[in-house]
Amino acid sequence: MYVLEVKSLTAGYEKLKIVRNINLALERGEILSVLGPNGAGKSTLLNAIFGIARIFEGKVILNGKEINGKKPYEIARLGIGYTPQIQNVFPNLTVEENLELSAFKRNGIDVKKEIESIFKLFPEIERRRRNLAKTLSGGERQMLAMARALISKPSVLLLDEPTAGLSPKATSTLLKKVKEVVELNVSVILVEQNVTKALETSNRVAVLVGGEFVYQGNASELTREDIEKMFFGEKIKQEL
Repeated sequence: MYVLEVKSLTAGYEKLKIVRNINLALERGEILSVLGPNGAGKSTLLNAIFGIARIFEGKVILNGKEINGKKPYEIARLGIGYTPQIQNVFPNLTVEENLELSAFKRNGIDVKKEIESIFKLFPEIERRRRNLAKTLSGGERQMLAMARALISKPSVLLLDEPTAGLSPKATSTLLKKVKEVVELNVSVILVEQNVTKALETSNRVAVLVGGEFVYQGNASELTREDIEKMFFGEKIKQEL
């Protein structure tokens, strides 16, 4: 059984349909990168999965159960963590307070123990645990955002352009963390603009152009040049 399935999904906002006839299946422990030019609908796809965008048609199925129509907080409790590109931490709370706030979504847990466990995965932010989130570097801030999503123990993690605006070094460090996350039995959908890094990080890629998937396949079978050709409408052999 797939951990997450999206079937014939058409979604958008109010009356506007942005992504159309989307089909994908995410296996446990897999990293799927969703690539595409600006305005292709990548963020809308994540928002639809997480209950933010409007679903006109189709289904989103998590661990065998349909989650259409559920509120984002309900979807989070069912096992999807979401890290949007911006406004993903509370800037005027400390690192530790950000994690405490996220951990309290789970009932009957030892919050301090869970936070220490998260710090083992993200030692880079442990040393800043008493600093306000707004004082963190861009890379540290994105690690905190990921940590906030992971402390709820999701089975699926949605990451919306986590490396946007980061230096090459910070980008490499953050994407290395993404690969470590799957060792916690978490599957990841990664929306990413850095095509080369996405191919290095992912098991599979899906290319979204004009609101529709034009390709899905193994990351190892594609080059950056292949992806860029698809961005501009050139077709290659696909596995849809």
